[in-house]
Amino acid sequence: MGGGIGGGGGTGGGMGGGDAGMGGGTGGGSVGCAPTLSCPDYEECQPTTDGGRCVSSNLSLTWTAPAAGSSFNGATIPGRVTVTKADGSTPRFTSLPVAGAMGGSFAVATGDFAGTLLLTGADGDKTFVAGWPDAGVASSLTIRKDTMSPTVSLFVESPPPRQPHELDLDGMNRWKKSESALVQTESTEDITIAPADFTTSAVTAVAANLCTRQCGMSRFCRCYSVDLTQHFLDGGIGAIPVALGAVQDAAGNFSAPTSSDVVVTRLKWSRDIGVGSNVPPTAVALAPNGAVIAGTSTGTAGSSYRLVTLSSDGVVLWERTSSTLSVTAGPVVGSRGAYVATSDGANSAISRIHLADGGVESTDCQNGSGLSIDGDLGLAGSGVGEVAVGVRSSSPPAVVSGTTNCFGATATGLSGRPAVVVTGDEAFVAGTASAPLFKFTAASTSPAPSGSASTMTLFPANLFAIGMTLVGGGGGGPTVGGVFGVVNSTGASLTGNTTNSTAGAPGGAAVVGGTSGSPLVFYGDNAGVLRRTPLTSLNPVVFGSAVASPAVATTLADRAALIGEGGWVYIVGNDGVIRATQWSGTGPGVGWQWTGLLPATTRISQLNLDVNRGPSAKRCGARQPGVLYVSSVQSTNARVWAVLVDSQGLDKNAPWPRHQHDPANTGNAQTPLTPWTCP
Repeated sequence: MGGGIGGGGGTGGGMGGGDAGMGGGTGGGSVGCAPTLSCPDYEECQPTTDGGRCVSSNLSLTWTAPAAGSSFNGATIPGRVTVTKADGSTPRFTSLPVAGAMGGSFAVATGDFAGTLLLTGADGDKTFVAGWPDAGVASSLTIRKDTMSPTVSLFVESPPPRQPHELDLDGMNRWKKSESALVQTESTEDITIAPADFTTSAVTAVAANLCTRQCGMSRFCRCYSVDLTQHFLDGGIGAIPVALGAVQDAAGNFSAPTSSDVVVTRLKWSRDIGVGSNVPPTAVALAPNGAVIAGTSTGTAGSSYRLVTLSSDGVVLWERTSSTLSVTAGPVVGSRGAYVATSDGANSAISRIHLADGGVESTDCQNGSGLSIDGDLGLAGSGVGEVAVGVRSSSPPAVVSGTTNCFGATATGLSGRPAVVVTGDEAFVAGTASAPLFKFTAASTSPAPSGSASTMTLFPANLFAIGMTLVGGGGGGPTVGGVFGVVNSTGASLTGNTTNSTAGAPGGAAVVGGTSGSPLVFYGDNAGVLRRTPLTSLNPVVFGSAVASPAVATTLADRAALIGEGGWVYIVGNDGVIRATQWSGTGPGVGWQWTGLLPATTRISQLNLDVNRGPSAKRCGARQPGVLYVSSVQSTNARVWAVLVDSQGLDKNAPWPRHQHDPANTGNAQTPLTPWTCP
């Protein structure tokens, strides 16, 4: 029995061993984490046989918002930190300490920890630390508090260097209406300024080195171009404002709006072309390539003249001078060259001049009577059959043509500087005093033309043709305003005279806008009024009621108006003021004028107009300007002016848009305007 007990003891021993075994399991035989074990958030319990121990959780902390280095002008900024574990499990804590100006913590939010950063104190860098830096488990973020608004200044760059003839009369070099001006922004902060930040239109960002102004120390500069062609200029020289709106820096602060003026001129160039004259210089003519042919003389037969051809940039290509000849009519440009009439006091002639070098290719219609060919030349025919037509101041005057054949025909009653226009092989001549209107056959195959006078005495200031109808300004007579119309019959006669004499003051030279189907006659009068009269019927000739512009204090009767693209009408009065008005269906509208370019005592030619041209091509973009040409004489100074205007060229739809119809001065309705207009 004792053994049994002993056995029992053995059993007890066995149980004791079991306890010891179990104890070993609790203390060392098995592993676990004691409930009393407390680890910091950046650590976790690693089970052990003695109740576990704290080890690193292998955490990685990353600031995801805001971006490091960002600037803010607010007091509170949302922040976010991403916390990940190396094993990919979710961190066990729900609050992340953040040290810095806020002195708080971020709460768990959709897998990250989010909270608010407080930007307190003065402007400057602010550093925030998320996590437990003493334990080496942390991430820092530095951002900037910036409540200072940036300062932005705007500077207009100087225009490019010019040749002397490209400067304004005061010697100043200004940006031109055909150019893109450069402007520079200078800011106290490196902020983005987009073209859209400008309240001025047509601004484009360009390379910074295109602006040559030295940027200020610790400043940030950018360069922009402003297309001046897209802006209206009220006058010949004026300011086009360039305005920049408020611009935001990275912190959200806005600069004050700023602006600067670009001083712009319409003068493309002007060129002195030599001796003065007691009469207006010869009208400027344009070659199909844009070359400008101008001349001047003393106005006395047998004196000197100078004929000059300039490029569209005002560079002298060639010049022809004479100490014994005077230019009395022309130039007019044809397919075979330029034609001018000259006189030495004893002999007169029509010469054809080679456009490339100014050489005289032929001299025709020479006459030793001492009578000169005056007024305008017209151009009939084409190619080898091309002839120039003029009027010799005989008593009575005679119509002559050259260069292949010459003829003379009586045209009684003509005086002054007669107008000559051509349609087909017929030439029409009108003088500037009381006289009939004459028709002649001008073709080179008809050296002995027939001539016929209209049945009514006229006082024409000029003449133009619309199909079979001849229309002119000044037809009302020396004391009556108006325009006249004459129907050109297929025979030898001119019939169906109609005169509009209801326009008030004596009328001047006329031109025709609108279309061939709905022509509109424009003419100035001695009362300083520019009038527009519809030509409601061509056969018979019937004029409608006139619409008038406000009167100006000078006569507008001495020069024809010029009708440009876009409804613009240009005219120069005896005060030397260039006036531009945009006409609509109801009458005159917006406009501008340039006072002081041409002195009031200047003797001024008729106006001409071309597209603006680059070195090798026309400039035909949207709202590109055209170039208005006029020559003048004051005292002994003869000059050609090239003025940038708001029309790209002549109105292509107008039946007779300028004096002598086209820029070549042909006086021929069949001469196309294509070489001097945009598509």
